[in-house]
Amino acid sequence: MPVFSAMCIGFMANNILPAHLGEFVRAYLLGRGQGLSKSAVLATVVMERIYDGLALLLILLLALLAMGEPAGGADGAAGLSVIKSAGALGAVLFAGAMDFMQLLRWRWLAARLLRLGRFLPPRWRRRLFRVLADFVRGLVITSWRQILGIAFHSLLVWSCFALAAYCLFPAFGLPLSLPAAFLLQVVIALSMLIPSAPAYVGIFHLAAVFTLDCLGAESGTAGSYAMLLWAVSIVVSSTLGLFMLGREGLSLREVARAGRSA
Repeated sequence: MPVFSAMCIGFMANNILPAHLGEFVRAYLLGRGQGLSKSAVLATVVMERIYDGLALLLILLLALLAMGEPAGGADGAAGLSVIKSAGALGAVLFAGAMDFMQLLRWRWLAARLLRLGRFLPPRWRRRLFRVLADFVRGLVITSWRQILGIAFHSLLVWSCFALAAYCLFPAFGLPLSLPAAFLLQVVIALSMLIPSAPAYVGIFHLAAVFTLDCLGAESGTAGSYAMLLWAVSIVVSSTLGLFMLGREGLSLREVARAGRSA
């Protein structure tokens, strides 16, 4: 429950703070509430995002294999080509990030990173060493069972989001398949990893409209669908976050302060 509460508050904070500061709020609240190192908790948030990215790219691959020719004609085919290229680039970036996070556990690399701070005052150097050591502790994954469990739950979570997107198709008269919903969710989710305005305003809608255009939807319908899907996700995450905020006896001002201090 402490993890779920911090996660809900962090997602809600992403709706009111820019540049994904809600992720730092999540690490701050969980670290403070459970007496854990905030750096170590932040490392688990980073690892979660990397696993999310890898899971999304696997879903993207399966969705593209399950889909036939796009209904958007030549423009749709060109758009899907862009998505495939972005997926290939994302695979390289996420795999590289995973490798780098695990390399941080090697003492020689950590020592070299610490050398970058040799010009800092001794007190700041000691703090940097402590923060880096705590962060590295949060990167440890000890068994394949843990890795498979993380992968399974990540795929399950994103599948639920895709099903929600699929359930909205009939409301707009969109004759799109379930793989199309998975494709839509992947593109939206990957676009949301980019630091953006509070509540992902703009980036969410552009990703949704672009994908639906590739799938043959009219621009007006795609825009309306994107607005409703965005509103549903924001209302749900904000409601859960506010509920957990009250349950923890916190205020929005404290959440904003935690984000700024991060």
